[in-house]
Amino acid sequence: MGLLGEERFSAVQPFDHRRRDRRECDLGAAVIISHGELRARIVNISAGGIGFTIDPMLGLKPGERILMRQETLGEIRCVIRWSLHPRYGAAFDPDDRTPQGARTLYDSLGPETPQTG
Repeated sequence: MGLLGEERFSAVQPFDHRRRDRRECDLGAAVIISHGELRARIVNISAGGIGFTIDPMLGLKPGERILMRQETLGEIRCVIRWSLHPRYGAAFDPDDRTPQGARTLYDSLGPETPQTG
């Protein structure tokens, strides 16, 4: 939260703060990689990245660059940061900062989801 209870959406926040402000969702999307397009489900979004699942028969590796496409999100360049196949976490490409589509999607999801543990 920012001053006066106003939420801040910034890609330059510490990692633990980005995770705390993650918002859960369930949205169809596409992941575009060098050799094709994969169907995906976005499961959460934060100021710094996105969580998603893909078909369990396919795999992505940390460090791999992807393009995430979704109607509200638009197209956003990301880098895979972790994998618990078929679930993945990707950071928004630092060159993109906080893409407008990510901010729009994040804001449309309502208040942040409390994290446990």
